[in-house]
Amino acid sequence: MPTEHVLIIDDSIAIASLLANEILPMGGYRATAALSGEEGLEVAREIHPDLILCDLEMPGIDGLDVLKSLQSEGLNIPAIMMTAFGSEAVAARALRMGVKDYIIKPFSTDEILAAVERALTESRLRRQVGQMQASLDGQRRMLVVIKAVSREAEKDQGPEDILSRVIMGAVYGGKADGGLVARMDPRSRQLHVEVTANLPAWDGKLINVESSAVLSNAIKTGKVVRSKSNDGLWTHIPLVRRERVIGLMSVVSKRDTHPPFADHLFSVLAGYAAYVVENGVLRSILAAAAGQEGPAG
Repeated sequence: MPTEHVLIIDDSIAIASLLANEILPMGGYRATAALSGEEGLEVAREIHPDLILCDLEMPGIDGLDVLKSLQSEGLNIPAIMMTAFGSEAVAARALRMGVKDYIIKPFSTDEILAAVERALTESRLRRQVGQMQASLDGQRRMLVVIKAVSREAEKDQGPEDILSRVIMGAVYGGKADGGLVARMDPRSRQLHVEVTANLPAWDGKLINVESSAVLSNAIKTGKVVRSKSNDGLWTHIPLVRRERVIGLMSVVSKRDTHPPFADHLFSVLAGYAAYVVENGVLRSILAAAAGQEGPAG
């Protein structure tokens, strides 16, 4: 059922009330009424409606002036003009300005609801196309990042170089502002920050897991955890190998959300990071063991 918000701008209290309180709710729409062009502009700026039903001829700021003002401010809100019989020439001018439709007064309930549904159907389709395009762009961006990191992982590089690529890929691909990869010391319960991206203050830092309920929860459950700080929105992705959390990849964004594809990207890159961290730990253990054995006699 429709839930869009329609703004009615008409200097006739009777018409505005009829549309806002009876006709539009009958179609399942939310409605707000304004009784002048000036008031309509203020309300439109405040609520950003999905559609405007506007009287073409009003004292002061008329319907066309309302449309021009909103367009000049970058508020391209779909609009339907209501006009009296004999004003079709002005209505045609409004259509050339981008108005979706016009209705001759007096109108019927069916005419209004049909016009509103036509205009909003077009808006819905445009939104869906935009969302699909954004999704495709995001997936393309994600594939580019994963391919680049995979290529680097195949080269004979040290763990730090590969982890640097991983966290840079997470920040770039997730449209974030910074990030880090940390290795977990199971005995000290500390996270050793191995590499960072755009977070120089965190380089080489030791983080006590028990001092943060958020990090402790991520390590304990092995699940992605989010938290907010002065830096922005943090996403903490546990690095899991053989059902054991061995580290953490954390990404921070100054925005309140990450792109919809980011979680999948972070998950894939955290898998790479976990593999690299585990290999680095194993190499350290083997190197220490070889050192203790000493040279062969």
